[in-house]
Amino acid sequence: MNPVIRKGRFINDADVASRAKVCVIGESAASKLFGVGDPMGRFVEVDNIFYRVVGVVKSRNMININGSLDDNIVIPISTLMSIYNRGTNVDAMFFIVRPGYAPADIKDKVWRAIRAGHPMISPDDETAISMWDISEQFKMVDNMMTGVNVLLLFVGFSSLLAGIIGVGNIMWIIVKERTHEFGIRRALGARPSTVLRQILSESAVLTVIAGTGGIVFAVAMLGAANMGMEAAGQPAEFQLTFATAIAILFIFLILGMAAGTIPALKAMKIKPIEALNDK
Repeated sequence: MNPVIRKGRFINDADVASRAKVCVIGESAASKLFGVGDPMGRFVEVDNIFYRVVGVVKSRNMININGSLDDNIVIPISTLMSIYNRGTNVDAMFFIVRPGYAPADIKDKVWRAIRAGHPMISPDDETAISMWDISEQFKMVDNMMTGVNVLLLFVGFSSLLAGIIGVGNIMWIIVKERTHEFGIRRALGARPSTVLRQILSESAVLTVIAGTGGIVFAVAMLGAANMGMEAAGQPAEFQLTFATAIAILFIFLILGMAAGTIPALKAMKIKPIEALNDK
């Protein structure tokens, strides 16, 4: 929920202490209210009260609680309590826990602290205080995304395996078509290891070209997906990092050379006389 500051600043302690009539406006709301003009320093009227705009913000992600931050107008809590005669009443609050802990771990402590400050609440009243543990929703989403990642991993591995099989078949055809060449080279004194290195190097080059082409295509598709999501008003950050791309290419190279090993071994074992007589 931390906002991205587009212009100006966010509400600060001085605003809260002085009950300042200032506001921070969401980027989408600013566009609707002020168009292409600069909203900084201008005023927004809410319930016949004018608030000076001190900042324009944008939501960091698509998590919305009581609406998107892009469409909201934020004022100091002390200003709201004073203007609407709320006194010191607080209807709800948000809190986070330290890494390694879950809100459920401290639920009883929170309830005891609130009940201690509100002795009028009956100890048996379970409805007076309610708690919404959003971490449970996040856990469900995490589990769902884990399943999606496993599925994508399976699809990616299957695609990679299909590509490796394709590389192996191509190298097998190359070895078959160049049997005479390998026979002549062997007859001229080429060592079996020389033929083996040649086939493996060709397999590596073919794999690098195919792998690089696949990575470039993936980056282009992710870029198109980002543009589509931004146009729909739901920005995403689909990206393929350089380290991930290098790791994929390295794995593809290793597997591609492994796929070319069998054709290379066949080429290495070709005897000159058999190769020259092959039709």
